[in-house]
Amino acid sequence: MGRILIADDNPAVLETLSTYLRLVGHEVVTAPNGGEAKSLIEREHFDVLVTDCRMPVLTGIQLLEHLRSRGMAIPAIMVSGTWTPGERTQARNLGAALFNKGALNLSELAAEVARLCGA
Repeated sequence: MGRILIADDNPAVLETLSTYLRLVGHEVVTAPNGGEAKSLIEREHFDVLVTDCRMPVLTGIQLLEHLRSRGMAIPAIMVSGTWTPGERTQARNLGAALFNKGALNLSELAAEVARLCGA
């Protein structure tokens, strides 16, 4: 399976997503904000980034803009409890798959992670 970075400022979301993805066989690293996620990605290899849209330090969109501007094509999944039309458009334009936290289906998220890992 893959090496996954999950960035979210909500500890309960980090715990839920990381636990589930570990159960299905992934190695998971977590970051509590976009700034820490940026630092981790610049130092280490990850197969997939799962990021919250709205976080302190760097939002998920700012994080992806930063990575894309540096030629880093890490596959990304962006999650949010609520989306503005602009956020949806920006995230899609940056190549992210979108998931809604309110109706988050962990098995669907895990299937998308596996697909992005090439499994």
